[in-house]
Amino acid sequence: MIYAPFNEHVLDFWRIRHESNVLFLCYEDMKRDMVSVIKKGVKFFIFCFSEEEIINLSKYLSVDSL
Repeated sequence: MIYAPFNEHVLDFWRIRHESNVLFLCYEDMKRDMVSVIKKGVKFFIFCFSEEEIINLSKYLSVDSL
């Protein structure tokens, strides 16, 4: 069952992934290294988190904690 034009939607954003106002994150990257994905998001949104906060957030957001 198809709910939406998922492939077209993702491809549209994939084409503009290098634009300064687009942050493209992949689930596989989150599974592999959540800390680096969080750091990427922190940089994108111009937040200021300490290393300890990032580590705690990665534990909170991990798939294992669901």
